[in-house]
Amino acid sequence: MNKKMILKIAILSCCLVTASQNAIAGNIPAIADNFKNVALSTIELMTTIPSLFVMLAILLSGFLAKRMNHKTSLLIGLLICGIGGIIPYFIKEVYIMLISRAIFGFGVGMINSNLLIMIVSLFDGKERSQMIGLQGSIGGLGSFLTTYVAGMLLAYG
Repeated sequence: MNKKMILKIAILSCCLVTASQNAIAGNIPAIADNFKNVALSTIELMTTIPSLFVMLAILLSGFLAKRMNHKTSLLIGLLICGIGGIIPYFIKEVYIMLISRAIFGFGVGMINSNLLIMIVSLFDGKERSQMIGLQGSIGGLGSFLTTYVAGMLLAYG
């Protein structure tokens, strides 16, 4: 496999991470059952709060790009997503979960803002168009897969 193909796979695999943002939506009733003393509107924030922080990260992406290159910023976004995504596994506190979802959303925003820039700067012509199209397709596939897996995990407790 050549370096260009590995680069394409690496870039497109980042789309899978960003697509997992909404996978939690199907689990809101189960989360509400586990936190009966917390208002449902607070629990439902878990699906919307990442979007707010995605916007914040995209707004700050120009400032961050001046401080570091796009590859580094993309990798930091992946690290932030990993941290924000794993925290609720260890800490079962609803407000910590909200904070972790905000952290996850910020990481997704960093990835989104740098992913397109990297595609535009690394590819030309038809290859660039294909990568942008594949980015959307892989994102849709990733959203489907993560929602499906979350639902299956919910079914098995």
